[in-house]
Amino acid sequence: MKRLARVLLTVVCCHVAASGGAGCNVGPTHATPNYRPVMTLKARAPQSVEVRAFAADAGPVDSSKARKVFANAPQFIAKALADELANAGYSVTRSGVSSSSAVTLAPAVIVDGTVEEFFTDQTMSGYQTHVRVHLRVSGRGGAVLLDKDYEIQDGGAGITASTGEYEDMAGNALTKLMRKAVPDVVAAIDG
Repeated sequence: MKRLARVLLTVVCCHVAASGGAGCNVGPTHATPNYRPVMTLKARAPQSVEVRAFAADAGPVDSSKARKVFANAPQFIAKALADELANAGYSVTRSGVSSSSAVTLAPAVIVDGTVEEFFTDQTMSGYQTHVRVHLRVSGRGGAVLLDKDYEIQDGGAGITASTGEYEDMAGNALTKLMRKAVPDVVAAIDG
């Protein structure tokens, strides 16, 4: 029995090391968390808001992190923010996403931003997710209503380094980001 336990422990440790604990994760991770709005804030005066596509920071990236950047992070952050604002009662459109509305009016507010960092790293002690996002909210005429950086450091346990585990970790960090950012965005919009 002790020998079997040692063999199983060795197999698990080797699997963890090979799957990311020793930095062997290859290629960008394409995790797409299934995000549902978590905030209960409501708009004081519902108005039209356009959530534009978020940019990915083109700055230098540490080569060990480049393999772990979520390639589609700008899209799922913009979608989560748009979903939260729609849930709050705003009339939300997203640039690059077709609208079912026949009449499109100029938005009262524009929200955009830059994803400076969004990756999950698996180590021997578990997952570590790092998120840095810069958000901008602009009113009519380009008046800046909010210009702020948000940073999330999150962790969690995992064994398999599967896409599902990465999606869970990304989803948890995205939820924490929305909990920090949405109150500020709503306050900026409502003025």
